[in-house]
Amino acid sequence: MPYRFRLTSNAKRELDKEIAYSVKHWGKHHAKKYRQELLAVIKRIADNPFSYPEHTGIKKGYRVVSYKGNYIVYSVNEAEQYIEIVAFPGIYRGFQNEE
Repeated sequence: MPYRFRLTSNAKRELDKEIAYSVKHWGKHHAKKYRQELLAVIKRIADNPFSYPEHTGIKKGYRVVSYKGNYIVYSVNEAEQYIEIVAFPGIYRGFQNEE
């Protein structure tokens, strides 16, 4: 059974910025498509959250999936069966250690 997912307020802000940037530079159609594709990746993560590796460069327990120009950083709550998307950093921005 797939896990549920939720976004932290930080992840929501980053996603909104990413979509606004996409609209500004490539138009509404591109931004809508990018958002749909990104959500499809998140749903794939929710289907099998442990198939992606933990990332040693950030907080323990965080996993990372790259998608186009961004990473999707998430953690898994096994007890409540959900994944929490914590950030969408750009691949060129890198990670900020959250410990």
